[in-house]
Amino acid sequence: MSCITENTIVIKNNDIEKFWKAINDNKNQYGWINNVEDVFSNEELSIFVFDCNGEPIAIEEQICFLVLETNYLDGEPLHTQIYDIKNKTIRDARYRAKYWIKNMIGDASFNAIQNGLVYTDGRA
Repeated sequence: MSCITENTIVIKNNDIEKFWKAINDNKNQYGWINNVEDVFSNEELSIFVFDCNGEPIAIEEQICFLVLETNYLDGEPLHTQIYDIKNKTIRDARYRAKYWIKNMIGDASFNAIQNGLVYTDGRA
């Protein structure tokens, strides 16, 4: 049985259709994704939070995300990945998603959404 995870993802707006397709593919192939919430959108980026049983594999495989953070509710450490624009690869991040999001959208926008980025186990 897989662990329930809470996830935060930052994508470019031109990948929103791929995001919704990946969610449906994940539901069909790997289990469920629910509680999808769009917490931020501007002309370039969208930030979503969602729950999943296990890792969101279809999303990881189908979306060129900018940031993807997975919070394992069984107590495992957070796993944060970012898209490295310079090397055009996905890599593990040294800093949490909130750090990257704040740098992408600025202080004022970040302050308005930061409560939507707190996981149910209290990790923020």
